[in-house]
Amino acid sequence: MDTEKLFKPGGKFKIIVVYLLFMVVFIAAVIIGNSIQTDDGKVSVSNVYFKNYNGKQLRAKLFRPIDANHGIAAIKNKIFKKCPTSNHPGL
Repeated sequence: MDTEKLFKPGGKFKIIVVYLLFMVVFIAAVIIGNSIQTDDGKVSVSNVYFKNYNGKQLRAKLFRPIDANHGIAAIKNKIFKKCPTSNHPGL
């Protein structure tokens, strides 16, 4: 691309058009990326911090379904409700 033509008189319009075009592409990329990462709002994304064995702090992303209940009992209930013939007393 010949940048000399952009900065001649009358080239400011082209610069503004190119800038606006890149801004539209950037905003579209942000919206599409967020939609993919959250599965169109079905998944909650949060940061989790923990220390490794050297004591160095690490960060990870936690992806959790919006309709997920808290606790292991809720997970066990979901699993065994799907399997009514299960004979697992005390679970």
